[in-house]
This record gives sequence, structure tokens and C-alpha cells, in this order.
Amino acid sequence: AKAGEDVVYSVEVSNCTDQPQVVNLARRVQGREVMETRITPDELTLAPGESRSVEVRVTVSERVAPGGREHQVIQAVANGRSAGTIEFITLSYLEHPYILHTKARWDDIRHKAETVEWASDAAAEYVRKEDAWTVPAISKGRISPNTNCEYIYELREHQKMFDTAVAYQLTGEQKYAEKVAHYLRQLIDPIHGYPRTQQGTGGNLVKEGGFFQHIAWGYDLIYNSGALTDEDHTNMAATFRLFQKIIDQHISQAVSGNWQVAEACGALYGALAIQDMVTANRFVEGPG
Repeated sequence: AKAGEDVVYSVEVSNCTDQPQVVNLARRVQGREVMETRITPDELTLAPGESRSVEVRVTVSERVAPGGREHQVIQAVANGRSAGTIEFITLSYLEHPYILHTKARWDDIRHKAETVEWASDAAAEYVRKEDAWTVPAISKGRISPNTNCEYIYELREHQKMFDTAVAYQLTGEQKYAEKVAHYLRQLIDPIHGYPRTQQGTGGNLVKEGGFFQHIAWGYDLIYNSGALTDEDHTNMAATFRLFQKIIDQHISQAVSGNWQVAEACGALYGALAIQDMVTANRFVEGPG
């Protein structure tokens, strides 16, 4: 959330014992926390087996830099005894784009493309290629020989999508953002897209990692273009989280190698694109 805005978390508190429990909830503090945290209600009386919902409301402080975050550890005490904790990470919203370059760096790149010959030639090549690219239809009914599963797009189309997103940043022309949005919208369609097939390309899972890296980069580059709707953003986050769930399970099987790293990178970039630091931390520091 942006500075001054609230983030609201819903927590279910349950009494798993056969005795009534008076439960007190409070934020565990280490010192120097600046995000105000309010718990409503902060005291519950629960009958055996009873559950109730609690609201944890966090106000993002202006003292936290964009992209900065703070942890909220909520401590439960039942009948005077410690009864567990739950932790949230609240982030101060960071304006897109930021994964490959910030807006300021893209301004520098555009200036170089206008004033330096080799950079101008390179930018013109991006534009030439992406003017010729047509967004492909999804591959309905086509089965991957690598996985025996139906998939959405042929390999290498995601590179063209990403190059088109770069062309948008270089030129500011809306037609390139619209192309990328169309490609992404087909992918994240809840009925016909990735949520149905759970496979983006005709490759194996290591190729899926590279595919989702490019999806995250392209999404970040056109995020503020106006080409994506609120529904698109919701579906994009759901698609990233579905892929992350698949990769979380796969890399937790005590096998480590370059394939698993590529898969985890795809999941990590997706988490960064939607500013989900809990998931990002899992793929940086978690098992696998």
C-alpha cells in the first residue's frame, strides 16, 4: 500500500482445546517500528472448538521508503500462556517499472537512444521486430511432447512479447503496450489460460521458469500504461501464485540444480512483480 494507506489482514483465531480460552492478541515489537498496527478485537473468549475472525490493520508510514517493508508479528496468549504467532510483511508501494530498470533509468535509456548512434540503431531494431510481430492465439488442444500436457503458447513467443514491452518503454507508443496486454490477457484467462492448463509453453518445467521470468518483466514494463484493467491485475496475481505453488512443491523434493534455480527465478520474479515479499523471501531463503 502507499504511504498513509491501510493494509487489512483477516486472522482466524480458534480454540482447539476442550476448555474455554481467553485469548489476548498483541503485536510483538523489537523497537523502531513505524507502521501503526491495530488489532480488533484484541481480546476474545472462545468456547471449546469455537473460531472467530480478527482484523489486523496496518497503516503504511511515510517514513518507510517505497519498496521498504516492515514485519508485524502477532502474538496470541491464551489463559495466560503463549499460544503461537503469525507474521505479516507490509510493503510500502513501489511504482512500476522497477524490475529491470526504474523509470529514471528508462528515461536515461530513451535519452541515449535519441543522442547516441549505436543506441538509436538498437532501439530502431526493437521497433522494427515488434512492428512485425503478431500476438499468437493460444494453442488450444496442442499437447507438449515433453510433458504430455496441453499448453498455451509456443516457445520463444514470450521473448517477442518481452521485446515488445521494451519497445513500449523506448517509444511510449500505446500500440506496443496493447500487444503485450493482449498476450498476457490470453495467458491469465481463468477459463482458457494457464489456470486451466497449468503449463505456459510446450517445454518442460525449466522452460516454464524462463517463461515466467519474461512474463514478470513484460508485466512490470507495461503496468502503468493503462492497457491492463483491474481484472487483469487480479488474474495476473492469481496466475503468478498458481505457478509459484507448483514450483514450491517441485523444488522442495530435495533435488538441487540449474533447473530448479531457473524455476525458482520465474517464481521469484512473479512475486516481485506483484510486490509479495512473503513469497519472494520463500524463493530466496526457503527450502529447495
